[in-house]
Amino acid sequence: MVGIIVVNVLLISLAGLSCWQVVHAWRDPVYARNIFVPTRSSNPAVRRGHVRGLAPFAGCSVSTGIVTVASRLPRPGEAVVGIAGLAFFALCLGLYFSILCFNRPLFPVPPHMRDEMGTVTEWWRWHRDIRIALKEAAERDAPGRGSGPAA
Repeated sequence: MVGIIVVNVLLISLAGLSCWQVVHAWRDPVYARNIFVPTRSSNPAVRRGHVRGLAPFAGCSVSTGIVTVASRLPRPGEAVVGIAGLAFFALCLGLYFSILCFNRPLFPVPPHMRDEMGTVTEWWRWHRDIRIALKEAAERDAPGRGSGPAA
């Protein structure tokens, strides 16, 4: 019984912290730049993607708190609130990954980060630019094109 209470308190605290971070990241671009994001990637685009997705992550945290509190309700209310909480969790998780990868939809993204590209979009454009540069270099250096000394 004590373990369940501790877990509920921790999850609700995480939800509160997440909501607090969303409000501050939404209002202050400097705070959004300096948020600590525990990620294994060294790519700054991934870190910015996680910061852009703070609002849906906070929604995931809140829905987890709702589901854990709903587990203490009488049986009929438990099922309805639990299913609604899990559906909200799935929706928020989908939004989070959509924002992380493509920066779409824009309504849960802080206004000062809406013009950024998503992580996948940025990666795709970088690789496209590399391919174009390599192709142009190969065409420039191809024999018979008039470049280099005549044989």
